[in-house]
Amino acid sequence: MRTLLGIIALILLVIGIATKGQADEAFWGGCIRMGVMLGIWWFAYPQVQHVPRWLAVTGGITILVVALRPKLVFYAIPILIVLWFLRPRTPGRRRAPAD
Repeated sequence: MRTLLGIIALILLVIGIATKGQADEAFWGGCIRMGVMLGIWWFAYPQVQHVPRWLAVTGGITILVVALRPKLVFYAIPILIVLWFLRPRTPGRRRAPAD
């Protein structure tokens, strides 16, 4: 999957750079932007695999809401921070008290 992301990012960047000035500005600009975003995703892919599912869903919903109503960013960011601190905890090993 990571290799595929890298290949698609490179292809989009090459297409965007090759058609700059020849094609419609929206086309080559979109290719460059998507290539850069996929390149960033390719670079962060190992860390993204360990993001909790609830955080990915809430983050996606937050991005969608802020994209539709940009003024809500001042409410959305603090809500995400509060949700991060109130997140579900997975039971793990407890540390032994220090003597």
